[in-house]
Amino acid sequence: FCCRTMEEANPSMKRIKVGICAMDAKAKSKAMRAILQRLEKTQKFEILIFGNQLLLQEPVASWPLVDCLIAFYSGGFPLEKASQYTEMNRHRMFVVNDLASQRLLLDRRLVSAILNLHSIPTPRSLIVSKDGLPSSPINSILPGAPPEIEERKDSILVNGAEVTKPFVEKPANGENHNIHIYYHSKDGGGSRRLFRKVNNQSSEGHPMVSTIRNRERESYIYEEFVKTNLAVASKATTGKPMQKDLKIYTVGESYAHAEARKSPEVDGKVERLPDGREVRHIVRLTEQEQSIASSIVRCFKQRVCGFDVLRASKGDSYVCDVNGWSFVKGNDQYYDKCGELLTEMFVKETQKIKEKFPPESAPLSDNWKLRGLVSVFRHADRTPKQKVKIKMTNPNILGLFSRADKEVKMKSDKNQKELSNLLDIIVTILNAPLDAQGNPPGVEGHDSRTRLQLVCTVVMNLYQGLKIQIKPHTIDTSVQPTVVKRALLVCKWGGMLTQQGEQQAWRLGKLYRNHVIKNDVNSRPLEYYLDPPPKISSNNERRVKRTAELVGAGFLQQEMNDPPPVADNTQTNHILGDINNAKDTIDDMKQQLHEIIHAPRMSDVKKVLRHCGVPPLEEMARSNQEKNPLIFLLNDLLNYLKCVCLRLETLSKSSGTEPTGESLSLMLQRWKRLTEYIYSHKTKQFDATKVPDVEDYVKYDIIHNRALLGDQLLTPLFSRAKVLADFIVPGEYGITPVDKLKIGYQTCKPLCKSIVQNISDMMTETKAPSIYLHFTSESHVHPLLNLLLHTSVVPMQKLDFFTELNYLTQVIFKVYEDTTRPDDPDRFIIQLFYSFGAIGDALACTPADNRILPVVPALCINKGVTFEQLQEIFFDSVCDL
Repeated sequence: FCCRTMEEANPSMKRIKVGICAMDAKAKSKAMRAILQRLEKTQKFEILIFGNQLLLQEPVASWPLVDCLIAFYSGGFPLEKASQYTEMNRHRMFVVNDLASQRLLLDRRLVSAILNLHSIPTPRSLIVSKDGLPSSPINSILPGAPPEIEERKDSILVNGAEVTKPFVEKPANGENHNIHIYYHSKDGGGSRRLFRKVNNQSSEGHPMVSTIRNRERESYIYEEFVKTNLAVASKATTGKPMQKDLKIYTVGESYAHAEARKSPEVDGKVERLPDGREVRHIVRLTEQEQSIASSIVRCFKQRVCGFDVLRASKGDSYVCDVNGWSFVKGNDQYYDKCGELLTEMFVKETQKIKEKFPPESAPLSDNWKLRGLVSVFRHADRTPKQKVKIKMTNPNILGLFSRADKEVKMKSDKNQKELSNLLDIIVTILNAPLDAQGNPPGVEGHDSRTRLQLVCTVVMNLYQGLKIQIKPHTIDTSVQPTVVKRALLVCKWGGMLTQQGEQQAWRLGKLYRNHVIKNDVNSRPLEYYLDPPPKISSNNERRVKRTAELVGAGFLQQEMNDPPPVADNTQTNHILGDINNAKDTIDDMKQQLHEIIHAPRMSDVKKVLRHCGVPPLEEMARSNQEKNPLIFLLNDLLNYLKCVCLRLETLSKSSGTEPTGESLSLMLQRWKRLTEYIYSHKTKQFDATKVPDVEDYVKYDIIHNRALLGDQLLTPLFSRAKVLADFIVPGEYGITPVDKLKIGYQTCKPLCKSIVQNISDMMTETKAPSIYLHFTSESHVHPLLNLLLHTSVVPMQKLDFFTELNYLTQVIFKVYEDTTRPDDPDRFIIQLFYSFGAIGDALACTPADNRILPVVPALCINKGVTFEQLQEIFFDSVCDL
């Protein structure tokens, strides 16, 4: 059997390219070769084994493009690079087993949480976490603190909950297979240690050792021992029944192969056939086990997956481990079935991609030429936006008002003298004796001193993006002129482009020049589009304008410190920054989302979740659980937030690495404030509007402070935050298609008018610019894209995984003209494209890329609408909503 290289492939055969993205030891194993041979025999596939050299040494950009991908983790596998590869190509490539989900399989605690969340039965268990993650049962005050453990003769207590021997002790690390079983004293006590098979040995007994492992920073799951009824007669034990393990192997949702083997718990001796293979007995699955297999495939996004089941003596079955990619060994009947199912899967899914997924280009005949384009961008990677509010009656603060009806504004790049004066006032207040309530004089709030100290630090260091607003809160109108009696001081900072974000934007500009324009087969010479020069506009947010400057510089082949002019004025801010017209409707969406997440029962939210576009939530809606899973996810998220705060508090007590762009104390304050704001202990409710901030913070710290917090904590936090944000963020811009269109029209009417005018100028004026680049924030990109994707005027192709719009999302309108009809006003068509920006998997950023997330290519969602149809999409079809 030989897998051909790309050079050896015959392009005329148009075979489906199947990439094997795994370490050589796994990709070239006997079982894998058996499967690949069966795929080859169909003559429908070209198999490309990536190999260790490519995976470990070559940049992702040089990896081959394939139609279908088999990719799975094993020791040494570059999971970050492989995840980046799949994220960049998921619009044109079918991936058998989701790589991002494979990170979760590396921690048995996360596996257990997913199984419970989807109502998949597992043995009762307790969790002892010593690495800063929550234990179970949880300490709700300090979830990340080491749990209280009491070991008794025949049981163990964790935070007051007890599990009685016999129980199983499993390391939380999914790659650690050293599992111990502890027995009750009435059964003789002692323990048995299980491990990966060594020759014919799989475990060894320790009758004198009954004490659990207690290693520093090593976490464990303690699981009730389940006695099984899989007792199959064995010649090795003269026909006596023995304890059996059940191993299940799936290939897609509808097929599962099950085998029973002698349990290592029996005596540790491996039963083997004369040819050396382990003795295994094929087992017919129960209806419950078949349902479990389908659920595991869906909720872990692993179509080819192995997992272990305990079929209890009372008839129920329990999942005790999920392994990810697994094959049956030495079973030709299984290999035949697997080859057959994978062939069907690959043919079906590649056809689906060709028919339903938008392509990267839609070439026209030679008589069509690109006249120009209009693009709308979201800004690049930025620092977290932060804000502190303080109500104040201090006379020195009130004395800053020149008029009672006019707020005081200061910015770090414009008002350094005024900020210095404000800093002196704040220092004076902080040094003054506290009042009777324990607050600084003239400062209100139970934690007013802490917040004022934070403002003092920010102003003293002139943090990037610093903006001070002092707003009149209470005005005394009984005197003339009126005077301010109470003020609201708002201190904002952050929200500025990171160094990575600046590089990201500049690179995108160069990509636009070389790919979006030059590589368009219908384009004219590049000089045609540069005279007159591109027209670039931005709203008045500094991160947005800086993105505009850098994309423009990259596009025009200028240096980052020599950007082209960007229009940034009242008119452009109205077009690209004003959302006031949609505020009431967006507030209504937020209220509806608040009610959805706090509904107590699954029956209250099932209809919404089943069609929400977020696969994990849609799968939860299929389960038989009774409670609203959103509440569980939010509580889980809150616990992980508390773990982050505890981790940072611990780090602050020792000298070590400082975070990027801020002090450790400020980073701690950032996470602490978010943790306090997301849940109200007074109302016992969550603030769903803070969930996007959680995702924002965790993505920033994954990219910029990953070593500080560690993947063990960041992985589950990011997983929870992303699922919730993928539901909440799009919902804020409309829950139903009608809501989405309404908010799109209310928000983007001025922008749509500008786009239409830009295109009209291109079509009618020979000296009009050919390139218009508009820069804005998520608040305009989401509604604009909703107008396009949910219109009924013309059909749109879209990705079924469209949820999140990341940094540098783009919506592109390419205008083409038929050069054979120079005098025909109807000679123009408009192709519509969008890119959801930087890849969504923040954990896929690598040091080799300087932690800069690559931007996904733009996809064509409509191959040609007329100017009149575009106007109808923007105005006529939605103006009466």
